[in-house]
Amino acid sequence: MDVHFWIGKHSTQDEYGTAAYKTVELDTYHDDKPIQHREVEGHESELFKGYFKTLTLMKGGVETGFNRVKPTEYKKRLFQIVGERKNIKVLEIPMKKGNMNSDDVFILDLGLEIFQFNGKNANKDEKFKATQYLQFLKADRHGKAQTETLEEDEVDGDHPIWSHLVQGKSKRRAPEPPTNKKGIHRISDAGGQLKITQVSDTLDKSKLDTHDVFLVDAGTQLLVWIGTKASVDERSKAMVYAHNFLKDKCNPFCPVTCLSEKQAKKCKEFQQVFK
Repeated sequence: MDVHFWIGKHSTQDEYGTAAYKTVELDTYHDDKPIQHREVEGHESELFKGYFKTLTLMKGGVETGFNRVKPTEYKKRLFQIVGERKNIKVLEIPMKKGNMNSDDVFILDLGLEIFQFNGKNANKDEKFKATQYLQFLKADRHGKAQTETLEEDEVDGDHPIWSHLVQGKSKRRAPEPPTNKKGIHRISDAGGQLKITQVSDTLDKSKLDTHDVFLVDAGTQLLVWIGTKASVDERSKAMVYAHNFLKDKCNPFCPVTCLSEKQAKKCKEFQQVFK
């Protein structure tokens, strides 16, 4: 069993904290059988992406969900379809001309009109996924929307699609380089107050203690190990501590997997970290 929670890159600490606690509640409800996973926007695990035919990242959240807005009132959106093979993403991006390029496919959704724009260098996987998504949008409008596929080489500067986009290009901030230093940190309330301390600057399995929770930092992934005799407070706040630990380490997108002491014994991924 697996339980995933997903956090957007602009989500708040309160939202993240609530999601982490709800994940613990689900884990408890299922008698601690699930393995917990933290997914971060744009860095989702293959396991998580495998649950969906298309994983779409959208701005605005529930207020403009497909089933809550009539096509004639639908907010204009620009989607970028980018990637290759099975790693294709559908991303909602700001409606600026400079955000479009020749290497990807774009969908301009105007409600009752939907355009697919194929960049001249776009690959066949992007085009195929875009066509699928275009049909999904059309079906969601009960077939009332008109669709058109445009090839970049055939679209001149006077085409109507450009009138829906503003000048400019979105600025993208380069992420800070992550620190790949490995080690093990203990989360414990044995002293009367919950705190985190480093117990090893190497991956030494002997440092794990059944009475506490440990963050096993393997550099490219973070494993949260929950001892069988860890307290309720240590268990419930483990993911929040893991999140804050990665922020301080300047590696906020690192995959996080949370598993019990019993699960860790059977988990090949966990055991391989110490080899």
